Amino acid sequence: MKEKAMQGLRNFMRELVFGMEDGLVSNFGIVFAVYIATGSRSAVLLAGMASMFAGALSMAAGSYLSSKSVKEVYQAEIARAEKLVRSKPKKAGSEMRKFLKQEMFDKNEIDVMMRHFLKHNSKTFAINYIQKKMCLNPSAANNPFHDATVMFLAFGIGSLFPIVPFFFGANFSMMVVSACLTIVTLFLVGVGKSAVSHRDWLRSGLEMVVVGMGAGLLGYLVGFVFGIVV
Repeated sequence: MKEKAMQGLRNFMRELVFGMEDGLVSNFGIVFAVYIATGSRSAVLLAGMASMFAGALSMAAGSYLSSKSVKEVYQAEIARAEKLVRSKPKKAGSEMRKFLKQEMFDKNEIDVMMRHFLKHNSKTFAINYIQKKMCLNPSAANNPFHDATVMFLAFGIGSLFPIVPFFFGANFSMMVVSACLTIVTLFLVGVGKSAVSHRDWLRSGLEMVVVGMGAGLLGYLVGFVFGIVV
């Protein structure tokens, strides 16, 4: 139960961190591009808000479909393994013993585990069977609606940070505030990402800042060129 709760927390953190990361980086580049090209507060807000909602919906849809596909594959493999256990119990049992032996269990331990498996129904055996054979974990089959909701909110919240200063005006000072706010948030998101990826928190935070600033610089250049051409 504790392991399942921890896996659920990791899944939640993954969707939260990656959603905010995408929202921050994509909208930061868009906001800078539009500001440099037009200098218009309304244009920046319109582009930023449109990008926020469109991106959040797109990311949520992608997260939903991805989670749903994983869940469907897992359920299909469970059904297939159950059918194998019922139709060819000796073959399934032999393969399970082979998997356990590969994990360095001795014969006595394998016998104990097999007796435990056989005491339960075919579905319990099937779950353990596909975990060994295909490395499919039950916790990987997340709730698609939950993942989509987390992704939608995370992307939306991340997208807001580069836009907020422009509610108070469209000038160089607001652009600097937007950049600073985005840099700080990117760093914090990178630190949060390190909890999921198990990387050094400082390196992860700085890497996120570099990637985000790269997107902002690209947006600046696109806006500058667009402003000259148009």
